[in-house]
Amino acid sequence: MSQSAETEYLGVIGRTHGVDGTVVLIDTVGLPARLDATSTVYVGYARDFAKPYRVLAFHATPQRTTLRLAG
Repeated sequence: MSQSAETEYLGVIGRTHGVDGTVVLIDTVGLPARLDATSTVYVGYARDFAKPYRVLAFHATPQRTTLRLAG
């Protein structure tokens, strides 16, 4: 897998939000200031089993953090 040594934990996918690939993140810690369409995140239960997904949209407020993924 081509993850860099700088891979960071973003949070846990708590649930889906709509039907366009948006998910709600829970248990978020130290989120980057900005994730955009050039960002790639890895989703999986462990680093060795994570698959890459391209970020289509990212929105963080104190109440909710949503992430829309391609694929």
